Amino acid sequence: MTRPTLLVFVLFIAAGYWIVQHWEDVQAVLGLEEPAALRAVHLAKADHSLARHLTNEAAIGEQIDGLEGNAEAIGWHAEAKTDRVYLVTFRYTWDGDAEAYYFEVDVGARLVRHIGAGSELATQYDIATPSPR
Repeated sequence: MTRPTLLVFVLFIAAGYWIVQHWEDVQAVLGLEEPAALRAVHLAKADHSLARHLTNEAAIGEQIDGLEGNAEAIGWHAEAKTDRVYLVTFRYTWDGDAEAYYFEVDVGARLVRHIGAGSELATQYDIATPSPR
């Protein structure tokens, strides 16, 4: 191997090592970071707080599919309570009535806590009653 080739090879290795060590900074500079609200929704969907053997997304899907009557999913939404804590809701309608599942998600610690379900929790957690969009 010639000296210039060896130098380029060493520079590539050093650059790769630096990128790996500073990946969070590189993500922020390049705009590759996932927005915190979107990350909160993903954490709430992937958590197993509703059923031990199913993700929350799958468990909610099974429960809505099992409802008698007309149930229609509206979707997931995250509302910031602090810079790290989000209130994530999954909203749906059942026979015309708005319902929701509520999760408190700490994005920094990657912790998800199921708060409850139903429209009565909306006033307790100071959020608007879920409504179809």
